Amino acid sequence: MAAIPHAQADQIQIIGLTTNDARTVTIAQTRLQSVAWAPDGEHLYVTDFAGARRILLVDFNGKFLTVFTYPDYTWVHFLRPSPDGRYLALTQRTFSSNFAMLENY
Repeated sequence: MAAIPHAQADQIQIIGLTTNDARTVTIAQTRLQSVAWAPDGEHLYVTDFAGARRILLVDFNGKFLTVFTYPDYTWVHFLRPSPDGRYLALTQRTFSSNFAMLENY
């Protein structure tokens, strides 16, 4: 199991469900939000929204590769890689707003 603690958004906690082994992977200068296992079982996909909005492919040593960058005012979550690792499904929500000034209304 992999989870991102709410209080430490630059860390991923990995807990073995059968062995109860635990490890923490820290990725400096990030603000992680969601996490999903890569099909190889040796990497994780995570979303980061500190500065540039991006999806990272992370190994257990904290080294990462940016695989996708998305625009501001967008929320990407629910990452689901395909079994062969060639595709990554995700949910993307875009927030926008508009305003108008009416004169002599």
